[in-house]
Amino acid sequence: MKKIFFVVPFILALYACGDNSTVGTDKASEPEEVVSEEQPKNEVTYLASTAEWEIDNRLQEPAEDTICEICNMKVYTRDHELGVFSAQAVKADGTIAFYDDIGCLLSAEKAEHQSIEKFVRDYITLNWIDIEEATVVKTDMKSPMNWGYIFFAYEEDANTYISENPTAKIEELAVVKQAAQERHEKMMQEHGGSHGEGEDHEHNNENQDESEEHNGH
Repeated sequence: MKKIFFVVPFILALYACGDNSTVGTDKASEPEEVVSEEQPKNEVTYLASTAEWEIDNRLQEPAEDTICEICNMKVYTRDHELGVFSAQAVKADGTIAFYDDIGCLLSAEKAEHQSIEKFVRDYITLNWIDIEEATVVKTDMKSPMNWGYIFFAYEEDANTYISENPTAKIEELAVVKQAAQERHEKMMQEHGGSHGEGEDHEHNNENQDESEEHNGH
């Protein structure tokens, strides 16, 4: 009987230990489940830009030798760091025109005396977006004509950019249009009716290397 009483407590003790180890394992796994359910902070940014929107098949990409229809200066391609500032228009007859900066695009209607559809690049994806639907952000970046505006398909992306670049701010498109009109009228007066902006670009070319160094995407 003594042996029986000795063995039974021993077996019960082993069972209890085994049961405790199982419980311990379950508790250890619980934090892993909680962590896997949580989203890492600051890992996902510019979520809005991943959304799909309808692509306008009329739109094209500038070639290496494309020049601005307003100022006759180089229009940068998509893969160039200054290409984010390039713009294009679809004219009433369906033809495409390219511009090196927002000012030239907005001056085009006045210069050509015709209504055009205006497109700029989304800063995140570099896809073409209708300027009337874009969120405009003023920055300190040196664009080809020193306008310094970039554009976003989604306001959420613009706000994210501004939170990371405190000197940037959202600007109303009407303000940019007014500034472009005033500059166009000034250039018309200075050049006797010519719509070119050559002098401004000649001045800008002196700082071209600096622009390419400071403009990042």
